[in-house]
Amino acid sequence: NGEAKVHVLDVLRESNKPLQTNEISKMIANKKSIEFENDLDSKNFHKSVSTALKNVLNNNLVEKVGTKGLIGIWKIKEVN
Repeated sequence: NGEAKVHVLDVLRESNKPLQTNEISKMIANKKSIEFENDLDSKNFHKSVSTALKNVLNNNLVEKVGTKGLIGIWKIKEVN
C-alpha cells in the first residue's frame, strides 16, 4: 500500500548505508511503535514491507544492491 512505500523510502533515505529487508521492517516497526503479538503478525508485516520494496523497485526508486542468503539489500536509487 502507499503508506508502506512511504515508510520504506523514508527509512532508506535516512540511512547512510544499504539496508537488508529485515532491517527496514524493524526500523519501520520501531518508528511506528508497532509491537507484534505473535510470529504471524510479524511475518505479515515483513511481507507488506517486502511487497512495498518490490513496488518501489518497479517504480525505479530503489535498487537491490545484493543479497545475504535470501534477504535483499536495498538502497535509494541514485539519479544520474
